Amino acid sequence: MSVPWKAEGYPTVSPYYHVMEGDALPLFEFLKNVFGAELMWQHLEETDGRVVNSEVRIGDSRFNISELHAKEGTIAPGTHHALVYVEDTDAVYQLALQADAISIMEPTDMPWGHRVACVMDPSGIRWHLLTQKRIIPEGSPTRHWHW
Repeated sequence: MSVPWKAEGYPTVSPYYHVMEGDALPLFEFLKNVFGAELMWQHLEETDGRVVNSEVRIGDSRFNISELHAKEGTIAPGTHHALVYVEDTDAVYQLALQADAISIMEPTDMPWGHRVACVMDPSGIRWHLLTQKRIIPEGSPTRHWHW
């Protein structure tokens, strides 16, 4: 019996967010409150409690979060981005603001058929919230994203 080349239940590509020391657990709380995220597992450094690695699931997507050591430098806010499809862009946008996110872009209908908003969470990750409202035919000039 051969072993599959990737683990069952995982996509081919998964984000791995490195955040500043002390930001991983608040980030998870934000993700839980806004997207209903589930913490699958985490490994904490025994000496200082830093999150060495953790896995989070939102819907059918999984990704990892870890904390940098202060000696490893800093991360500029807004350097990590994620696109998240949600059922209701406006409602999730409001949840994010209630969870201390900063509005980058209010919910807006785009020419390619999506309603889009963007927020930055307290750790500096930008979350692009998308709801497909209509399907644009292939070959249409507005089919692909034009931010």
